[in-house]
Amino acid sequence: MNPDAPLDPFLLNIIVNPANPNQPFTINPFLNTFDWGEIAGAETPLRVFPPGKVGINTDNFVGTHSLYIEGSAIAEEIYVKLMADWGDYVFEPDYVLRSLSEVEAFIKEHKHLPGLQPASEIDANGLFLGEMERIVVEKVEELTLYIITLQKEIDALKADVIRLNGER
Repeated sequence: MNPDAPLDPFLLNIIVNPANPNQPFTINPFLNTFDWGEIAGAETPLRVFPPGKVGINTDNFVGTHSLYIEGSAIAEEIYVKLMADWGDYVFEPDYVLRSLSEVEAFIKEHKHLPGLQPASEIDANGLFLGEMERIVVEKVEELTLYIITLQKEIDALKADVIRLNGER
């Protein structure tokens, strides 16, 4: 974008960085968007699109999401608020914990843990991070219950060994 060129009457172009005039901030009344970056080159590093959608390196707003990112993202912290139950239901008395032999049989047949999507589905469809975290917590809590059960069995076996050694 040449700052000396006449402005497009349908776009409001604001040059924020005169050292790089190809990175304007543009208000586009036709699309009702606010864009940061090269418009003519079809590259839009940042687009704010009502009602409340933001695109980073994309202007493809398919679906009902609020944030669209083409590429990777890094953050020190991400807060995910789930609407579903958290994994603590695993500790309720009516929770049915599969036996380890049932889990083993499921893994042999399906090649993944019960309750988790197979890798092929995740490859094809991606995953919902919050839901995956909920499932992982459920699996950790199930593992904790298995460990507690195994520890009780170990303690009982130790007591049997001590008792049997004392009878000799």
